[in-house]
Amino acid sequence: MRVIVTAIAFAGVAGSILLSDESVAQSAVSICDSPKIFDQLPKPPNGCQRELIQSSGGLRPTEGLARGSAEKEWRRQVITKYGERFQSWANAACRRSECVPGAIAGLTRCTVSAIPCAQAPSYEGSSSVPVADLTIDEVKEMQRRLGVNADGLFGPKSVAALQAWQRRNGFFDDGAPTRAALEALRKAG
Repeated sequence: MRVIVTAIAFAGVAGSILLSDESVAQSAVSICDSPKIFDQLPKPPNGCQRELIQSSGGLRPTEGLARGSAEKEWRRQVITKYGERFQSWANAACRRSECVPGAIAGLTRCTVSAIPCAQAPSYEGSSSVPVADLTIDEVKEMQRRLGVNADGLFGPKSVAALQAWQRRNGFFDDGAPTRAALEALRKAG
């Protein structure tokens, strides 16, 4: 099973984490699984709803198509419940998708969940991505290795630099500041 988690989307920048087992996924999403997440989200009308919407898509031949089908169903549900202002998957907080092989060989089904937001949320004046499993010093080390300002806040420039490095080196380009990403940067020198 593959699980992709986006802890929180910040000002249009999202950090996704590609995980291969549920125990790792559990620790990566602790921010979103906390009941206090709704206290941190901006409130409507221009903020986020107070409900996690979950939907499944149809069976598709590739994971990308299956995820697209699930996201389309999520948008349909959100429009029906909250209106078009909240339909953007890119603006949603706590995005999560899980894809599994379908009952028919060669097909995949994905389930997605997220909190609908009218605009991409930012939290307490920050546009940085929350880093669940790295210390501030490790975040700064990652930023130094990427050649960006090492301030310990993993913002849009840090995400873009990490994504570019991941693409150049054949990794999944999610821009997520994870321990695995830091270890890969360390090994690369």
